[in-house]
Amino acid sequence: MTILLKFPLILFFAIGVGQLIWAETNLSTIYPECHFLAADPTAEINEDLVTKQLRGDFILASVGSETTEQQIENVYSLGIY
Repeated sequence: MTILLKFPLILFFAIGVGQLIWAETNLSTIYPECHFLAADPTAEINEDLVTKQLRGDFILASVGSETTEQQIENVYSLGIY
């Protein structure tokens, strides 16, 4: 992935998209030069939100306090959010 950067750079990194980007959308209105990077373990819906609506870069990743080999569950599909 190649990211072309302009200066001055405003970079926003979101850890966990969760199908909600209202805060990022507001920031992009205030700072149109802002570049967004977002990490989430679920690409479904989240990737399109980040890449198409925010024109940012999506990283398929899970963030936690320990390394694990567990299966990631989509809490939205299970109704436990």
